[in-house]
Amino acid sequence: MPDDLVHDLELILVAHHALILLETDDDARAHSMIAAAARGSKLPHYVWRVHKGLCLDGRPDAHVERTIAPHHCLEHILTRRDPAVFEMQDLATFSEMPVTIELLKDVYDRFSKNAGALFFIGEGVHLVPELEHRVTRIDVTPPSPTERWDYVKRVLRDLGTRVDFDVNMSNEEARRLVDLLAGMTFFEIGRLISRCVVESRRFDGATLEAVRKAKADMLAASGAVEYVPAPQSMKDVAGMQSLKSWLEKRAAIFRDPSQAEKFGLDAPKGVMLLGVPGCGKSLCAKAVASEWKLPLLRLDAGSLFGKYLGQSEANLRKAFEVSESMAPAVLWIDEIEKAFASGGGDDNATQKRVFGAFLSWMQDKGQTVFVVATANDVSQLPPELLRKGRFDEIFFVDLPDEEVRSAIFAVHLRLRGRDPAAFDLAALAAASKGFSGAEIEQSVVSAMYSAFAAHQPLATDHLLAELAATQPLSVTMAEKIKWLRDWAAERSVPAD
Repeated sequence: MPDDLVHDLELILVAHHALILLETDDDARAHSMIAAAARGSKLPHYVWRVHKGLCLDGRPDAHVERTIAPHHCLEHILTRRDPAVFEMQDLATFSEMPVTIELLKDVYDRFSKNAGALFFIGEGVHLVPELEHRVTRIDVTPPSPTERWDYVKRVLRDLGTRVDFDVNMSNEEARRLVDLLAGMTFFEIGRLISRCVVESRRFDGATLEAVRKAKADMLAASGAVEYVPAPQSMKDVAGMQSLKSWLEKRAAIFRDPSQAEKFGLDAPKGVMLLGVPGCGKSLCAKAVASEWKLPLLRLDAGSLFGKYLGQSEANLRKAFEVSESMAPAVLWIDEIEKAFASGGGDDNATQKRVFGAFLSWMQDKGQTVFVVATANDVSQLPPELLRKGRFDEIFFVDLPDEEVRSAIFAVHLRLRGRDPAAFDLAALAAASKGFSGAEIEQSVVSAMYSAFAAHQPLATDHLLAELAATQPLSVTMAEKIKWLRDWAAERSVPAD
């Protein structure tokens, strides 16, 4: 258990705080904290469950008779002479019943003057006014990496008494596992690790993949953000040397955060990538997470807004909570202008509130969440989002030059099992002037279809033919791209 939190609970007991609500959805962790505080205070610890009643240390064999009903449990607490710590869950199911309200007020009066306390566990619990000012609410912070690793070792020790399994996990793999377990309750961690070990009879690198899949399923269920696999690395990103250099200098902070903190450095907030559609902004977001070995979360800004009052703000809060539970992590906000576009309309008030909440979070977020925001239409973004300090830097991703286009062809040919040396990359780069990276990739795919249909090996001529038949975005949207380049020239840093 975290020493500081347990110590705080012990101090609260000494100060005679009678009714204490631990605000968390991690019942197992909160229970362990209360038990540790009771031991430290040398007080017996009784646990009440709606189907078991009151039990010493939560053991069914130490059951206290006639305490299953909440009011009977509270009556028993009031009649006891010896001091003790009591723990009750499911507070929301009975906290508005008149008889329990009066009994809880009596419990408050007793423990305010005598040793002991009554703890509750829950998240978002609404209390009637008569109880609200009597209850001390404590926000339980997420478990630290050390705490998560200690709990994993506890689960493994318990499993070792029942099943045989091999342990072959390196220190680096253990560190990555602990990062992946962020945001999961102790119950979820215990169940997941136990299942993986029992099924495979080993605890090794393969356990990481099982945890990663489970975490992806959990995020998908939340609906707030999406876990995105990030197999790409910076080697898959052609050009963008300025952006790569900037990111590399900050990678060390995530590799050794304790040393960075001692040096006086804060974790970077994030970057905004503006530019021409199809030029690699999304690829960069994935590559950052892969290079830094951090989980990548994707927030679809356009999906934040709901039709009910308060739903949009709730969606954003949930996205923040999930992102911070995964910290350290990279949060990719795709096409951010969809959420925060300037302008009026019926939803403008809601949009302003959501935008304000986002700016506040960017300014004050306590967890290490590196934000990569991408935007295609900078004209739609409010000025407040672009001012210095919101993001660490704003990069402009332009159409690739000839050297970069050659490198992009090489990357996509290599990814599809072709040797780039077998193609005339210089001719392809010259013929693709004004093409974006996405358009170059599509020309490779289309040429492969043509070669396959003709029963021929893919050749430079197939690629040149596809390029000649394509009208790039730089032609069809020439005026808009010129405006974007002119705007970015004085307001952003070139990515390349």
